[in-house]
This record gives sequence, structure tokens and C-alpha cells, in this order.
Amino acid sequence: MDQYDVIVVGAGPAGGQCARALSLMGRSVLLLERSKVIGEPNFSSGGTVKETIKDFDLPRSVVQSDWSSISVSSKDDMAEIDYGKVMGHVLDYKLLKQFLAKEAKGNGTELLVGTTATGIKREGKTSVVRFTGGEARAKVVIDASGSASAIAAKTRLIENRGEFAMGFEYLLRTPELKKRNTLQFYLGESMAPRGYLWVFPAFEGTAKVGTCWLGKSGAK
Repeated sequence: MDQYDVIVVGAGPAGGQCARALSLMGRSVLLLERSKVIGEPNFSSGGTVKETIKDFDLPRSVVQSDWSSISVSSKDDMAEIDYGKVMGHVLDYKLLKQFLAKEAKGNGTELLVGTTATGIKREGKTSVVRFTGGEARAKVVIDASGSASAIAAKTRLIENRGEFAMGFEYLLRTPELKKRNTLQFYLGESMAPRGYLWVFPAFEGTAKVGTCWLGKSGAK
């Protein structure tokens, strides 16, 4: 059975960056990703502040567009803040995940795709993670699988999920979109009960349009 300093479950932005940073520090890392292709599924608006690029040493290639203003609209009113300069970016979520995974692998991380974590158990001071096709031992296990909680849900770390958010998003052709540098948010029960809508500029002539809302789960 292979042994690592750290096993990271999930190669999204959190898991990919975690593996990237740890392997750069000289730690032995195993990164597990259930998707067969890094970057899929590609679902996130990817809006962020400009400091993210510098703080995480990201390339310009993962940026789809820049934003310099934010607007919030409701049924009866609208407010907009125009900063007059670039304040942040809308990232290409797929390219971001692929970049982080590639960097982590280049630093020495072992990456397994199409691999689902199925269980965990303690053996002394280490943990054994079972996954599709085998198992591995590590001193530290990080669950970065998001809402799936592949490992945390199998432990006492998560006993009641309580409220959770659901949503969907489309990448649409919007050649007539006037606010190319604005993150637009829409609030109100008539438009998005228990949630909100958004329109984020993406590549030239396109925008990310979506909605999300709060739900409840009885899962324990």
C-alpha cells in the first residue's frame, strides 16, 4: 500500500491549489479526482477580486474577462457601484482547475482521475483512504470534494447538512450585452425565491447567466 504525507480528495480549485502548495513544500501528495477529465464538470461563475491572480500566482490565461462595476437590482430598485478601474476578474473555471492540477503534478503530486473515494479508516496515527482501484495511507487527509463530502460524510465531521444551496448556470451568446464590465445581481422573491440571479461577462460576446437558491436537506 502506497503512503503519502497528504491525500487530497477532489481536484477543484481548493483541492488543486492545496495539492499544488503542499507538493511545492516538498510534501508527498496523492490527489484524487472522480471526473475522468480535469476541469469537468465546468460549473462556476468564477467571479473574484484582482488580488486573487497575484496572491495565488495565476496566469492571465485563466481570466475570461475583467470587471470594474457591480450592480444589484430588485423588483423596484437598482443600485450600481462603478469603480472606474479593474477591480477583479471572471475566471475560466475549467482552465483554472486544469492549471492547478498540472502545477501540482509538476511539483510531484500523484494525480489519479476517474477515481472515487469510497471510505476511510484509522490505523494508528495514519488514515487509510479507499478509492476506486485501491487504497493508500496518509498522515493527513483533506476532503476538498465540495458538497459531495466524499470522505467527511463517512465520518462524524458532518452529521447534519442542514441548509444547502442549489443552482444552475448557462454560458450564453450575448452580443448585445451593454454592461461588459459589470457583475450583475438580481434579487427578489418574484425572480429568485430564497436566492438570486446573476449575469457575469465571460468571453467576448458571451455571459454566464445563472441562478441559485437555498434548500433544506434531511440527510445526516
